[in-house]
Amino acid sequence: MERQHFTQLLLENPNYFGTLPDSNLEAVQKIQYDTRYEQLECIGVFPEESTIAGTFKVKLPNGFRGGLCTPGSQEYFRFFIDWDNDGDFTDFNEDLGIASLNVHDILEVKKGALCYAVCKNFKSPQSSCHYPLVVRARVILSWQIPPTGPNFIPVWGNVLECWVQIAPTYGPQGLIAQIAQPTPSITPVCVDVETLPGCVGPPQKLGVKIVRTAAGSTFAQYDLKYSRNGGPWDQSGIIYPEPAPCGTSALVSPTDNLQKFNAVLGYLDSAYLLPPGIYEVILTVHDSGTGTAVATTKFDLQKNVVSLTKAGFADVFFDTSISRNILKVDGSEVSIGGWISITGSADVDGCGRIIKQYELSVSGDSYSPPAAPLPTAAVLWTNIVPPVDYTGPDHPYWYWCPGEFPNTINGGHLTKVWGTKGDPCPGQRYLLDSYWDTSSATVAASGGGRYVVRLKVEDKPVPPVVGAINTQYDSVIVWLDNKPLTVKLDGIEGEDSCEDLHLKKYEHNKARILGIAWDPLIIDTVPAPYTHPNDNFGHYSLTFAKDGQPPVSILPPDVPTPTTRVPNILPGPLPVALPAGSNVLANWDIKSAIDAGVAPSPYVPPPTGKLYRGEACTYTIDLYVSDTTRFGESGSIRTVRAIPNISRKIINDL
Repeated sequence: MERQHFTQLLLENPNYFGTLPDSNLEAVQKIQYDTRYEQLECIGVFPEESTIAGTFKVKLPNGFRGGLCTPGSQEYFRFFIDWDNDGDFTDFNEDLGIASLNVHDILEVKKGALCYAVCKNFKSPQSSCHYPLVVRARVILSWQIPPTGPNFIPVWGNVLECWVQIAPTYGPQGLIAQIAQPTPSITPVCVDVETLPGCVGPPQKLGVKIVRTAAGSTFAQYDLKYSRNGGPWDQSGIIYPEPAPCGTSALVSPTDNLQKFNAVLGYLDSAYLLPPGIYEVILTVHDSGTGTAVATTKFDLQKNVVSLTKAGFADVFFDTSISRNILKVDGSEVSIGGWISITGSADVDGCGRIIKQYELSVSGDSYSPPAAPLPTAAVLWTNIVPPVDYTGPDHPYWYWCPGEFPNTINGGHLTKVWGTKGDPCPGQRYLLDSYWDTSSATVAASGGGRYVVRLKVEDKPVPPVVGAINTQYDSVIVWLDNKPLTVKLDGIEGEDSCEDLHLKKYEHNKARILGIAWDPLIIDTVPAPYTHPNDNFGHYSLTFAKDGQPPVSILPPDVPTPTTRVPNILPGPLPVALPAGSNVLANWDIKSAIDAGVAPSPYVPPPTGKLYRGEACTYTIDLYVSDTTRFGESGSIRTVRAIPNISRKIINDL
């Protein structure tokens, strides 16, 4: 049915088959990479003809909309070659285009699959016979729908990748030094930093990519250097592709420094806080002696990084299931509370533009946050701290007091306010660290909720450049929890708090310790089932301590820290009169815990926490309750002690 009515189904719901991962439309029938009807078997190139081919099988006798006397259906192929081997198939000339052919219902397929081939010509880049140009090829086979890009998910068909060798365009030759990106030109092109592949964040490593060729018949190694605004040459910010772009060393051995053809030569690492300006990069290719070949390029570096990386102790991660940023600690989404800073970058400078203002704001409480971090009529935003406005002659990107470089650049506290310096720069404004009180009434009057924190950055042109003010955003979903835990010790059932406790009473019974160890849901209007982090109860512990001695756990060794509330009532609030038996924290085997038997002769002190028969001493019982909220800058888990605790004289009269 899906093949017969394929076009109509997609008209009714473009995500009918679940091939659009970012779609808001629910998939009806998930079919991805289904190869029952056709299957791409192999891809390869004919190097001398600069041709790439894909072979595929038609595996069923029907499902192709008719026999040879009908139009049948189309099999589409989209070919890609990753010329610079950076893994994205999105750079210039890496999309080779689409080829297609007709297929039909052929009854003879019952005897065996039919094999077809489709070819596509490409233009080979310059390469030498001294170094094989080996690159990654990708081919997408899709029935009836032309693939839209390198990450297209076909409903019927499949995707293959393999390494292919491209024919060299010239024979033996001396040293070759070429730079194609950033593009050499009379007027330096404006470039921005980009994410380095393979590097694990946060924070994500960024840099300026340098691409083309360093090779030759006498090649030994190459190096890159850079200069800013005509200054001295430097290597400290260069990262080479081998052994991995996440490395930091600018000095590599010749064995790591391989020849490159139309490939990434290296990166100018923005982690070195390289300021915007006109940069010149020089590529020097060396032979084993003194011979060299040189290529240069110039570019105008713009720092344009608008991102949130931390809130308090929690890191910002992108959650693919909801296509939004969330906060995580140790791999799990968490709630935060107390006074915290927000960390990230609000940095636009270079290429004739500069940051004008940034602001941090928080949305109204919403269990289902808005789909985008932009202002809408349905979303109200409240400033976390006053907006940081850079308008004025003392813009810190142009002038700052020594030691006061604004660390909103390339990562740092964004929760900042303006202050005024004394000596050595009297009267000059500078940015002073501040913090967000997540318990403020304007933000979380109910004590907690699910919010969106938004970073908004505006930049403006620098004369003589003209243009409009640009606005950029980043955002993260946060769970705020400042609701108090309910922690209470009600005593030992059947015991008067003003009288001594006799162990004889518990010779055959256990002591029931009563109390409350309870934490509310962050949002108690959300229907069950209650999940983390909305349900963020942690655990509780009960200890007893003989006067002057360290505490000993009351709870059994197999459950030293119970993770279930007492009383186990949700969503709350707790009723004034608790149900009978719902407030039992522990059934304490007090006899085994305290009785040390008959005192030995000669006398030695009993073990920690115990009494010999006929002895008595004062004991205290303590209750501690924790949730999983990461509180304040330290990220410590909230733990509350019951006040008052239980203090009783215990007599061992067994």
